[in-house]
Amino acid sequence: MMTTSELITLAARFAGGITIGLFFFGGLAWTVRRLPGARHPAVLVLTSFVVRMSVTVAGLALLGGRKWQHYLAAMVGFVFAKLTAVTLQREKTT
Repeated sequence: MMTTSELITLAARFAGGITIGLFFFGGLAWTVRRLPGARHPAVLVLTSFVVRMSVTVAGLALLGGRKWQHYLAAMVGFVFAKLTAVTLQREKTT
């Protein structure tokens, strides 16, 4: 049985995963929108990828700490943000 503080901790990790996912997929959308006018599109794509991945990996590592449950909660939040971004993009294009 989980205590209330453990549930709050997992909820915070889940929210942190959502935040990281919003940063990652928001940054991806920003990059894609800027590509048509970019002078050096390859540099833009590579720089965006490196920054987004660095922040994502570091953020998930900080959220995870030493417990697999924390990593799982953060990853579920990240995937939730991804599914939300895909759904919003689909609705925007239809």
